[in-house]
Amino acid sequence: MELGQGTPMKSFTILLATILCSLALSLIARSQTCSCEAPDTSCTASITCRGGCTAICASRDACAVRCSNDERDPLHKKVTIKGVKIDSQEIASTLSGQAGKKIEFAPYNRNERFKMDIKEGLLWDVLKVLSKRGNVKIAGTDFARFQRIADAMLKRGKNH
Repeated sequence: MELGQGTPMKSFTILLATILCSLALSLIARSQTCSCEAPDTSCTASITCRGGCTAICASRDACAVRCSNDERDPLHKKVTIKGVKIDSQEIASTLSGQAGKKIEFAPYNRNERFKMDIKEGLLWDVLKVLSKRGNVKIAGTDFARFQRIADAMLKRGKNH
């Protein structure tokens, strides 16, 4: 039998090409870009990632970015926040709502405001950055305690 129009082989090839194109487009569409500039313009940050991303900017050259696609990170809950001049209460309230746990954030400078562009960023990453700018608690427990536990687990994993 000669292969020609409408044969099963041609139909399969067209179907396979369609699936591959759809897959490629979905991967491209899943890319996210997060960016921000510190309120005092001392720094800017921008990153594009497949999956989620985090960009947090605070005054005095405190900008941080990270891709959020590492499933091994503790607190792998993904969060989204976008805003300019966000205060600590709004940050804590938004994170609490998305994480399903009460999160408290008290910046060292009580009046500090943040610019945030977080799209499906890891809660862990956000809390790590915020903990450098103030005190963070999850359900009443200091975030520093979670960090110590995570560090100990990572060190133990490297030794075994």
